[in-house]
Amino acid sequence: MVAAAFAALYLVTRAHHYSYDAFCYALDAERGPSTNLFHPNHLIFSFINRVLLRMVNAAGLHIQALVLIQLVNACVAGVAVSIFYHRVLRSRPPLIALGMTLLLATSYAFWSEVTDAGCYAWAVLATLCLFECFLRWPSTNARAAGAVQGLAVLFHQMLILAVPAFLWRFYWSRQERRWKTAAAFVAPVLVIVIAVYGAVIWKYHSGSFTDAWQWVFGPAGAGPQMTVFHHSWWSLNIRQNFLATIRSLAQAIVAPYPGVKGFVVFSAEALLLGWLAIRALARGGSIFEPGVAGGCWIWIACFCAFQFFWLPGALRFRLLWLPVLIWLATAATPEEGAPRPQSAVWCLIGLAVLCLNGPAIAERAGPSADESRARWVSQLVGPNDLFIYQGGGDDSVLNVALLYFAPGVPEQSLDGYMLTHPDADPHDLLARIWQTQAGGGRVFVEGAVAAHQNDHLLQMWFKQIRPVRRFSDVRGYGVFEVQSKSSSTPKTR
Repeated sequence: MVAAAFAALYLVTRAHHYSYDAFCYALDAERGPSTNLFHPNHLIFSFINRVLLRMVNAAGLHIQALVLIQLVNACVAGVAVSIFYHRVLRSRPPLIALGMTLLLATSYAFWSEVTDAGCYAWAVLATLCLFECFLRWPSTNARAAGAVQGLAVLFHQMLILAVPAFLWRFYWSRQERRWKTAAAFVAPVLVIVIAVYGAVIWKYHSGSFTDAWQWVFGPAGAGPQMTVFHHSWWSLNIRQNFLATIRSLAQAIVAPYPGVKGFVVFSAEALLLGWLAIRALARGGSIFEPGVAGGCWIWIACFCAFQFFWLPGALRFRLLWLPVLIWLATAATPEEGAPRPQSAVWCLIGLAVLCLNGPAIAERAGPSADESRARWVSQLVGPNDLFIYQGGGDDSVLNVALLYFAPGVPEQSLDGYMLTHPDADPHDLLARIWQTQAGGGRVFVEGAVAAHQNDHLLQMWFKQIRPVRRFSDVRGYGVFEVQSKSSSTPKTR
């Protein structure tokens, strides 16, 4: 019942404003090359999507990969939430179990990710299965727990950071055999991870050691002329990382609100989380079995330490330890037999999170301009034309939306201009404009780019082109057709 109820919630609120990653996953599932099916961060996610899509198509059902991934995500997330609910229910009254489950299931990070066509529904399910093995120890066989750990890493690479928590648990549970137990656990982890990753490397990345290294450790597979320790992924700015970490932790629970309301919500959330953490630290050692509380804190600490330096502002990575933190917070809640009003308070907290995040999720579930805009642009831009859009940030979604919804527009007809990129060079686009015109094609510039004529990098560019005509769709999205004022190839710096 719990799984079905939350799966229905996620289906009703599934996003129509898709993320950049969602389009990429859908493109990989529908028509991507086989190399794209194995992403180092979540190795088998795209492969599963490809298999499921082909099975559905073979059954005579024709469905877009975006929609299929969302349907599967809703079911997977429902199962994950059900596992968490029944785990809390073992030691707490039903109202408290429901409240803590709502805290996880309707948290902004979880709700927004599982309703998108992303990979984190599967990652959270793997996290909770792994955490269940951790809590069931020593009744769980060490080799079986190691196998679950190895399989979990295939759903998200970062789950390898849970290994120290298990080692701590073993140390406290069976001290006389702790080294043999640890070895029995680690062995299947290494076998599964090395065998599966090794097979992918041998098949697709065996050209050189550098190629394999970049693929395994680059967050998205390091791009050309980029290193594993690229500045946009790793940061050593302690102050900036600390602020980003605090902000992302708060927003992982409750969606950001502007102005005074945002400050009040953030303050209330910080007080609640702080109080829960203090209570859990004070009571966890006396309530849980030996090694459990310490192992949970080690789990959280390992992930937080890594994420402090690697993309510290990313909400989705918090989901790999947020269930552990919320479960640990149950130490602060009344135990079985507590007065009903005390239990109801925790249920109300979960309902409050649901109500606070509902509007933000509903906004993402509303009609999206991505599909209509992409189809409109595809009717405007021909195979010999050039379409220049504002690249970087969320605006790069337009590129993958065009590739997904309007595959008739060839990728070579698209060019993104990052206004904030330090290496952005208008000269390159001027050369492409001239080449396109020389070949008989037309050039279109997105209105978002044209609106930044005061940008110092674009001042020279707009002196050498002139608008010929403006087009706009029914939503007011504007595109300019432009021509170069020069009849010769522009000089480059």
